Amino acid sequence: MAPSTDSTYRIERLEQFQALASPVRSQVLWRLASIGPASVAEVAAALGRKPQSLYPHFEALREVGLVLHQSDRHTGRRHEAVYATPARNMLLVYDATHAEKRQALWETVAAGSRNAMRSFQRRLLSGQAQTRGQLRDTHYSNLSAWVSDAELEQINQHLDAIQDLLQRPKQSADMKLMACMALLYRVDQED
Repeated sequence: MAPSTDSTYRIERLEQFQALASPVRSQVLWRLASIGPASVAEVAAALGRKPQSLYPHFEALREVGLVLHQSDRHTGRRHEAVYATPARNMLLVYDATHAEKRQALWETVAAGSRNAMRSFQRRLLSGQAQTRGQLRDTHYSNLSAWVSDAELEQINQHLDAIQDLLQRPKQSADMKLMACMALLYRVDQED
């Protein structure tokens, strides 16, 4: 089955969130979405992992519809499957009123956070992080403020714009693979 190239796939089923609660499966899904159709070996190389360690994770993601078998190809004597995500753009859609889905979402966010922290640490400690200027590629902010409904709407528009930019396919060789994890939440007065 070929992935859709111009639509957004909505990740909303409980079993999909449960699958993404694994940091490795989360990494596999988002990297496959960013690089496009690829073999297990290609995704493993992009993640710095051994292909053998990823096969069970691809299977778990395939079982819940987050990874699709797109085609087969032969490279020399080897036969390998090529996988893709259901669409280039993947969107988590969640219902905070359902207790089981809230827990699964929390576990998914926790897995994504662990991955983001590891990647941020590697970049920062590499000595190559650009932390200033218009081409800054490594940044951290932890902000809170009182905002009006109109300002909250603006914040969400900016987050949507960032998401749209980061879900575009690679268009030229000089583009850099970037990641951004954002948590927006209302702070309880006790926090």
